[in-house]
Amino acid sequence: MGWVAVCLGILLGVLLLALCNLLKRRPRPVRNGLELELAGRPADAVDCCSKALAAGYNLSPSDQALLLGCLGSALMDLGRFEESQQYLVNALGMGDPTGSSRSSIAELLLRQGIEPDKALHLASQVIKESAAEAARFYRGLEPGLACRTFGS
Repeated sequence: MGWVAVCLGILLGVLLLALCNLLKRRPRPVRNGLELELAGRPADAVDCCSKALAAGYNLSPSDQALLLGCLGSALMDLGRFEESQQYLVNALGMGDPTGSSRSSIAELLLRQGIEPDKALHLASQVIKESAAEAARFYRGLEPGLACRTFGS
């Protein structure tokens, strides 16, 4: 199971970078929930995301999906796996442009010790899509900037 943990570690690193970029462009209620989850405050993230979803805030479907995914991840961190799965599946049904819902579902499966092959498949999908997205992003940058930025 060690190679699965390595894959998920890489995946989480890529997703954290993507989420940090996304935070800059999201409405305040969405940013607040995501920031609380990333800061390791899952109970506060659950409260914030639940209130934002209940209030509506005229959020776009992609922002609603991010809030549902954030809520699912925070519930998972609190050990509330069944609730977590419901929110993550709902978020996935609304689209998963960042791959965060699929990676969270993969983590949820591994935490529960079930379906490791499905978890690996989901993580592999997200890694491939994230790599392709990163390549598209870096093609538009000044040559050599990525190497200078990441010290390669």
